[in-house]
Amino acid sequence: MRLPILVRRALSRPLDSIPVRVRAGPNEGCKWSLPVSGRGFASGRFEVAKFEALAVIVSTGDVVWDVGAHYGYATLMTTRIVGPEGSVWSFEPSRLNRSYLKRHVAWNCSGRANVLPYALAERDGTEAFGGSDSSMALGLGRGDEEVEVRSISGMLDAGVPPPTVMKVDAEGSESRIVESLVRSEVRPVLMCAIHDQSQLELCTEALHQADYEVLPSGPIQKFLNDDSAWRGDPDIVALPRNDSRLRDRVSRTDLFRDVSAL
Repeated sequence: MRLPILVRRALSRPLDSIPVRVRAGPNEGCKWSLPVSGRGFASGRFEVAKFEALAVIVSTGDVVWDVGAHYGYATLMTTRIVGPEGSVWSFEPSRLNRSYLKRHVAWNCSGRANVLPYALAERDGTEAFGGSDSSMALGLGRGDEEVEVRSISGMLDAGVPPPTVMKVDAEGSESRIVESLVRSEVRPVLMCAIHDQSQLELCTEALHQADYEVLPSGPIQKFLNDDSAWRGDPDIVALPRNDSRLRDRVSRTDLFRDVSAL
């Protein structure tokens, strides 16, 4: 029987400060908290194809917003890539997830990644958050935790530098973040996890209106071509129009090879 997440959290707390080294992959050599070292985090095999594609769209000097940063796997990777000339801003509204995120940042890239306790959406305010027994499936509009919500324009007004790249994994709230993006003045390269077909349609329509080219990953392309069941949270990459160089680079990755723009 799988214990509830808060029970597992209480049992694992004495082990939180024990680090293991990530053995391979983009975060090889980084320290990672022992209780959350499964799922491929410590082995370096976590969502390999996704992070190969993310590495292609991030460059030295970029400003990366990691929206739905979870425990910080993408944060650590992108901090390495952007170097001291760039910066990473990690948004994670879950107290539980954010505690590990802060620990991993402190161990590996203190002063170079910035942790913010907000969910992003189309408006500022507060909302319920939670709703799952998994740390990787917490979302807005459900659950018993109240979190602060900020719009992208609101964060820019607060002094957060405009992103050149956004990675989004928001457990079904991605269309609200995309709406916030297109209402703002920034047009970063976007990599976004999509949690169902309705979210794909909403995000694609909004991104087209903002003159983005939208590339589906292979699993989304298969779903659209075969009318198969939606599985997991496959990604899209959205590029400002006429960026053929970056489009070619993305299209050579395993996740986006041989796909057609939506």
